[in-house]
Amino acid sequence: MGTSGSFKGSGGADANSLRDSIASWLDDVPVGVIAPDDPAAESEPAVSGDPAGPRVVPTALDPASLAPIIRLWRRGGGGDGPGGVGSGGAGSGRTAGRSSGGPKRTVGRVAGPAGRASAMARAYATGDSQSLERAGLNYNELRALNDPLEIGKRIADAAFETQPDGSIEDSEARIIVSQLVTWMMAAPEADPRQPDEIVRHTIELMIIQGTINEVGSTIRAEKDRGKRRAVEAEIKSAAAVMASQVTLGDSGTSPTEISQAIESNVALLSSFYEDKK
Repeated sequence: MGTSGSFKGSGGADANSLRDSIASWLDDVPVGVIAPDDPAAESEPAVSGDPAGPRVVPTALDPASLAPIIRLWRRGGGGDGPGGVGSGGAGSGRTAGRSSGGPKRTVGRVAGPAGRASAMARAYATGDSQSLERAGLNYNELRALNDPLEIGKRIADAAFETQPDGSIEDSEARIIVSQLVTWMMAAPEADPRQPDEIVRHTIELMIIQGTINEVGSTIRAEKDRGKRRAVEAEIKSAAAVMASQVTLGDSGTSPTEISQAIESNVALLSSFYEDKK
């Protein structure tokens, strides 16, 4: 997971705080730890004499420790999104995120394509060929692929209105949207993902992918493979808890409505954790 093994993380208070939290968690976890989702977590403890010692399920990572990544996603215009939804300009007040150098993340870079991708995925699931055609996709051609991953990739690619530019932030956004489409495609055709689920899952993926990119060098520096696996699992779990804090009203299924809900709820989530500091 991640975009570039050479990226060492952004500068600034929030990025440093995020790395410090992950480094502290890794330092506190004993050798022999296993990720909660590892099948070995259900097995017997290691045998006597095993240099790794007993298998230990780690203490949960505090979701609040990932709050800095939310502040590294700037609100307002920019990228592929609708821009400025309920947040003002990207450089105003608390919307800019306290970072120095590194990816120039904007919520709009993800929110816009996520809204469009969710609408395309829903159209494919319901056989809405006209909506797909308006997006430049052919329903029959997609069905003929008979490959969910390739179908998802084409939908994700079509959701972006710009070509890849090779930047970390662009690659990050494309990974997030691709993962969103894959998740939507996994739902039964008779029970497609609902708008509130889509918004929450998009925000969850933003937290996960942004965090993994920012702390990747810290994780790679950890020699214990069990700790590396465990911390990635804990980041995913903590991100799910954070995203669950989002409270949504009745949200429509149009691309604009999904995009606006993502942007406004990232701002609300940032305020929620800012107030808890």
